[in-house]
Amino acid sequence: MQPHGTPCWIDIQTDVSRAKDFYGAVMGWTFKPVVGAAGWVMGMDRDQPVAAIGPGEPRDWLVFLHVSDIESATEAMVAAGGDLAVPPGDVGKLGKAAIFDDPGGTPVALWQPGTHKGFTITGNPGTPVWFELNSHKGELVRDFFSKSMGLEAQPMPGPMTYFTLHAEGRPRYGVMQVQEARVAEQSAWIVYFQSPEVDAKAEQVKALGGQVLAGPFDSPFGRIAVCTDPMGTRFMLIRSAT
Repeated sequence: MQPHGTPCWIDIQTDVSRAKDFYGAVMGWTFKPVVGAAGWVMGMDRDQPVAAIGPGEPRDWLVFLHVSDIESATEAMVAAGGDLAVPPGDVGKLGKAAIFDDPGGTPVALWQPGTHKGFTITGNPGTPVWFELNSHKGELVRDFFSKSMGLEAQPMPGPMTYFTLHAEGRPRYGVMQVQEARVAEQSAWIVYFQSPEVDAKAEQVKALGGQVLAGPFDSPFGRIAVCTDPMGTRFMLIRSAT
């Protein structure tokens, strides 16, 4: 079980058929239907859930934060300046969800588990290992999540304005201030997926109709490629250094 206020699940709405072909090849996922959600599928790694994909206009990855009491968590996010877009509600027996826009205008969701606990494994190839919120209002968003979720924010040394949010003594996700030169770039959550062979996978991304926007390059955290899928949804491939 993830600590309160930390990522526990991800989903996208997109062209499901093309996404299955793409993510099945690049991430190695298999897929199964989501019971009670027409058109939605769950990406699986070794029979364990990794992410959900559903029909709709392509958008960025939506990150769900784990909570045990979604009503009180909703109150805390509204009090901290979040804009409630979808009130708390049941998702069948899977759990309860709510969706907000943070003070920078980026969607984020809450998840109170029922039968669906979220992703249960990370670190395997094709599974999420880091989550990063690129925002035009980095400091405001940092304070929003720190206050509403009770997380400790720490600045990361370096030339970028970047903060990590910590729970139980560990960094759980990052908030990066989008530079003024990139102001046209949409604020969004970016998911990092583990990839032992970043260079080969980056070539596969291009061959399958996606784009490699930067890299592959080495960083203090591992080798990274900045990518999009064929529908334009951004994500990272990373061969973690640890």
